[in-house]
Amino acid sequence: MKSINKSGFSLVELLVTLVIATTFLVGAYQLFSSVMKDSGEARKESRASNVAYDYLRRYATGLSGSCTSPTYPTTVTLPSQNISEVGNAVISIVTSCPYASKTNIFKVTVSVSYSSPTNTVVYSTYESI
Repeated sequence: MKSINKSGFSLVELLVTLVIATTFLVGAYQLFSSVMKDSGEARKESRASNVAYDYLRRYATGLSGSCTSPTYPTTVTLPSQNISEVGNAVISIVTSCPYASKTNIFKVTVSVSYSSPTNTVVYSTYESI
């Protein structure tokens, strides 16, 4: 009897290899998609956070007079070109008097609501004049 020596893959081995390779490719694509989505959200939050901090510094350093009563929220809507990649953002600035006995201390709170579904970034600081 002669023995036949075959080299290469059999059809079953080839199909198993293709299934495993496809599984790895699908898993890699899902991981890539997840990383890209999360990094995009982090970028949006970072941009909104920078805008909130900028407004907080701007309003906190411009305070004058005595704090006798809280002010109502000032709302500013920024078009998307001011916060790229975030979309329309609504900024709310609230100045309050946290201590009735100390009229020289203000609390400034800035919140930026952005994106859809709505996410919010809030910064607050106390200022003494």
